[in-house]
Amino acid sequence: VPTKTQGKKILYFTGCTAAYHENGIARSTVSILSHLGYKVSVTPDEWCCGSPLFRTGFRDLGIEQARHNAGTLNKSEGDQIVVTCPGCFRAFTKDYPQLGIELKKPVLHISQLLEKHLDALRAVDFGGPITYHDPCHLGRHSGIYEPPRKVIERVSGTKVVEMARSRENAMCCGNGAGLRTLFTDQASIIGDARISQAREVGAKFLVTSCPFCKNMLASRAEKGITVLDLPEMVLAAFDSTSKVKM
Repeated sequence: VPTKTQGKKILYFTGCTAAYHENGIARSTVSILSHLGYKVSVTPDEWCCGSPLFRTGFRDLGIEQARHNAGTLNKSEGDQIVVTCPGCFRAFTKDYPQLGIELKKPVLHISQLLEKHLDALRAVDFGGPITYHDPCHLGRHSGIYEPPRKVIERVSGTKVVEMARSRENAMCCGNGAGLRTLFTDQASIIGDARISQAREVGAKFLVTSCPFCKNMLASRAEKGITVLDLPEMVLAAFDSTSKVKM
């Protein structure tokens, strides 16, 4: 464990999907951060970041959420805020500042933090090709492409096998901007198309770094393809001594 992290406090903003639908992401994140020597805390009064409201036309409600969260996070203990949801990351780093709402702590996506600790991550054999799905809010909206790939390659010891559409040209998983709620069939078609692209490159593992994307892609995944969020992959490596079995 890097001694420079000992005693440093991380404020983990869980986000709605990791808190209520993809609990494994939240548990994995806390376990990894603790393993790296951080003291992890969460605010007991976390509200939705407001991103879904901003994207679906409920701007005033989104601003109410944002003001509440800023007030709560600014008075909570922690040297920096870490998020696992790219929607939260985009809201905190772009939407809040545009609204004049200030967060007084730096905000990092979990992939950015893990990139700083590559040497502390364990590499194991995942037993097959790994591809990566770029979340819209993390990639095109925030320009973060390399950190998750570096973490995947460090943990697996192999290069990421890129799908036909990746990075700036990556397609949506089908779960963003309220699409899955309002137009379920269309969202499923998009999710199926993404799974097909993973299958075309022979991927055994499809890794993403977004609870929304993980939830959608896992619901459409076919037998033979395991969908993981980045913290789940890293924790699987920490918990394994040789080969990861999924």
